[in-house]
Amino acid sequence: MAASDIKDIFHIFNIDTAPTSVTYLLRLDSIISSASDEFTRHHVLIVGCEAELQTTDIVKKLRSKCVYSTVESFINYGLLFRKLRRLKGQVILHELTNSLLVLYLLLNPNVCKRCSWLIWGGDLHFFLEPKTGYIGIKYKIIDKILRKNVIRRFKYILGQKSDLCAARHHYGLGENCLEAYYGMDLEAVAHNISIEKKLASKTIMVGHSGSKYNNHHTTLEVLRDKAPAGTNILCPLTYGSSSYIAEVESIGSQLFGENFKSIRNHQPFETYAEIISKVDAVVFNSPRQQGMGAIVLALLFGCRVFMRPEAAPYTWFTSLGVKIDDYEDLETFNFDELSMPVTVGDSNSRIIRTLYSKEVVSSVWRSVFLKISQKQTHGF
Repeated sequence: MAASDIKDIFHIFNIDTAPTSVTYLLRLDSIISSASDEFTRHHVLIVGCEAELQTTDIVKKLRSKCVYSTVESFINYGLLFRKLRRLKGQVILHELTNSLLVLYLLLNPNVCKRCSWLIWGGDLHFFLEPKTGYIGIKYKIIDKILRKNVIRRFKYILGQKSDLCAARHHYGLGENCLEAYYGMDLEAVAHNISIEKKLASKTIMVGHSGSKYNNHHTTLEVLRDKAPAGTNILCPLTYGSSSYIAEVESIGSQLFGENFKSIRNHQPFETYAEIISKVDAVVFNSPRQQGMGAIVLALLFGCRVFMRPEAAPYTWFTSLGVKIDDYEDLETFNFDELSMPVTVGDSNSRIIRTLYSKEVVSSVWRSVFLKISQKQTHGF
């Protein structure tokens, strides 16, 4: 095979202070290993804050596979794409939250035609909140003037089907959308964890993270009024606004006393999975996608899941036949039936296992890599 037959794909991955970014970097590494072929060569280019690049053990280990890593800045993005300009290859941007990157791409439109954007959820749905009033004028300007012009120039938009539908509608995209999502090793998790839910007292997880988009206060008040006495309430609050986290912990303790517990420290994936396996139900009162890993694990273990219908995962999963409860039904829900019926839980678990199986995820990405690599030319 001639060297000219090899096609290069450069993955630009942003490492920030959120612990989930490292988790997704590991999943990207797994995808590259399983979905690559002899005609494609992948390069991971890490961009992030100095502390993360220097102190994260996982990043240090994976950096041996990288051709480039740098601290994020407008100048460094310019240097990065200057290095790529002379190379034959395509670029996949894993999320698009950094305003410096968006500004650089806006000022260098020729770069965009080599780039595809993988939607992470938050980097799309943060800008799709017309009803909540959370988004200030600054972010509306960034989205309508900067991001929209950049996104519409990309070669492909990658993401879950529901995210792609939202992106098409919001940014007026064409048919350059390809389904793609990170995998999870669910079979190994399910094999190593035995499900032992409590029968006497029930446990409800209220998700997810220290973000006001999750509307914890409203959910906790509903559960205070409707859930049976003695119900355990668990809140993952490993990242987000410290002041908001303190508010949630305060109101949770006031309403539920010793039955309220929060998770403040980031947990290894297997440990977090075991925690969720013991939960009876999870409640996500967010209008946008958050806590995707927690949602998938809850469905894997047959938990009942409440979500708002406007959240992208609700649309995606229900279209595949997964049973998810509408958050609006929580106030009238019969909590004596909190545990999901075994047949429904098993059906949900089977669908999720298939969707996130190594074979399916590898096939999805193999198709993406093939499409992205077609008709390459030198430079930007």
